Amino acid sequence: RARLLLSVGLLASAGAVFVAGMSTQAGFQASLDREKELRRWDVDVRLADIDQFSAVALTNLVAEIPNVTRVEGWSILQTSVIPPGQQISVTRTYPDQGHDSIAVTVIPPDSSLITPPPLLEGRWLLPDETGAVVISQAVRAATLSSIRSGDTIQLTLGGDPTSWLVVGIAESVGGHGGGIFITEEGFGAATGRSQPNVLRIVTDNHDEETRMAVATAAERTLTDTGIVVRSAASVSRSEAASAGHMLPLILVYLGLSVAMGVVGFAGLASTMSTNVLERTREFGVMSAIGAPASTVRRLVVLEGIFIAVVSCVIAVIPALLLTAVMIEYLPLPVNLPFQISVPGVVIWVVVVVLGAALATLAPAYRASRLTIREALTYL
Repeated sequence: RARLLLSVGLLASAGAVFVAGMSTQAGFQASLDREKELRRWDVDVRLADIDQFSAVALTNLVAEIPNVTRVEGWSILQTSVIPPGQQISVTRTYPDQGHDSIAVTVIPPDSSLITPPPLLEGRWLLPDETGAVVISQAVRAATLSSIRSGDTIQLTLGGDPTSWLVVGIAESVGGHGGGIFITEEGFGAATGRSQPNVLRIVTDNHDEETRMAVATAAERTLTDTGIVVRSAASVSRSEAASAGHMLPLILVYLGLSVAMGVVGFAGLASTMSTNVLERTREFGVMSAIGAPASTVRRLVVLEGIFIAVVSCVIAVIPALLLTAVMIEYLPLPVNLPFQISVPGVVIWVVVVVLGAALATLAPAYRASRLTIREALTYL
């Protein structure tokens, strides 16, 4: 029984880790797909701080590029939060000052490139509203856990503290920019500035070749005009970067499950070998009454497969719990939907059944080769 429990436990643990890793990957892919649906532009052009060009001049300049159908000027600025009762702003970020930082996205009043993300509390911003913000769930969880819709927060914009009324809490959906949203009117009223630092471009053909051509042409056109371009790239690059952040973690889980599975199969082979040795008399009696070798082999292999199937059944609840824990506590800027990877489940069931069959072939062959004389010798 101890050997049986050990084999089943190892295989069940490996299955739970594998399915949880695949399910987390499936949830992340679903999040990327939703991000693609919400993102309606094709090229992002990020500019240095410029004052000599108006937003209209910038958009008109880029709009003349072939294959461009629409251009909008946005602003995305790094910010920090001033906790209630304090006068010093606090920002949690990595040393590169980019990852895990908080940014404010300034939405143009006539924008057609944004679909408001699902709201958990409150409402979305009105076009010309001032002094109001919508914050994402990720920002609230990181720095403003006690904030609710209707509360007031303080943010630093351009080094100056500003006060804002939180009118809504939105789900954390990538693709829009920062985790705090304000209107262009509100940004101008708070800072006295309205100059965009991001151009979002829509192309007529949404394929990658057109996107890259437009990005290159936009960078060249703006640079020739004297504008410093920090980056100009297809939105596919950010999608690939997001996937690249998730891939190492998934590979760790899959590698762990493979290692545990190998140990489990080795334990299963050892268990079945020991079972064959302890049941020498049983197999000897079967041979004595005329059981063919194929029947004995099939019996041992089916017992191994049965153990594998039992491990799959036992792994169901741990896989669900581990998937929920990974989705809840992974340090990601977006909320992952909870879903179980059906391909992952199918792959693991097939692998564990085939692996169990292969692991028991040697013990099954040994059992089928037992003679009546060997059984009597064992006695």
